[in-house]
Amino acid sequence: EGEGHIRYVKDHKARVKTHLLPCFGAKALSDITAGQLQEYRIKRMKVTKGKKPPSRSTLHQEEVTLRQIMKSA
Repeated sequence: EGEGHIRYVKDHKARVKTHLLPCFGAKALSDITAGQLQEYRIKRMKVTKGKKPPSRSTLHQEEVTLRQIMKSA
């Protein structure tokens, strides 16, 4: 029925708010290219403020979130 598990939806919201909006927020969805997504991945892999880089699965989840947004738009 188009409804997701509550935790799944909360996780997507957190990814959007924390990582995707700061990077892609000012762009129209049609302006986001594969190259920009690759630049995002590289930026996220850099160690910042003593934090370790995100795992491969975390980056994949962020991409899935962005893909779902683009698909539903």
